[in-house]
Amino acid sequence: IVSNQTLVLQKVGKERTGRYYCRATNLHGEGVSSPITITIMYTPVCSPGQKLEYQVAHHDTANITCRVDAVPDNVTFTWRFNSSGSLLELGEGRAASWGTTSILPYTPASPGDYGLLLCAATNSIGTQHLPCVINVTAAKPPDLLEGCVIRNQTT
Repeated sequence: IVSNQTLVLQKVGKERTGRYYCRATNLHGEGVSSPITITIMYTPVCSPGQKLEYQVAHHDTANITCRVDAVPDNVTFTWRFNSSGSLLELGEGRAASWGTTSILPYTPASPGDYGLLLCAATNSIGTQHLPCVINVTAAKPPDLLEGCVIRNQTT
């Protein structure tokens, strides 16, 4: 939309962030502006490639990590636990957060403590539409040993 010597871009996704310039052509030639950098701001989204499943032993603590991409990157995190369909908000202060990363120390104390952890971030643009979903399952016992050999190691 062009209005009052202003160009308004609508429905522009975050992938359109970059350097732009204006080129105008008429009968007398062509002119090109100096480039400007346009930054597209957006609500947080889960960063790709992060660990989404943790196996944790009963009464052990795992540091569950949640990373998001966001512009601006000044975000706050909310953690929730989903077990058998009900959402329980985990209290503020349980997780340590800096920038776009939050780490929640999580200790399952009962079988009901295994399930889905939901991590959502908020910045000045808004709250994450789809939270990051992290599955916490009970750690499995180690596999049986095979091919063991007994040796006399006395001197």
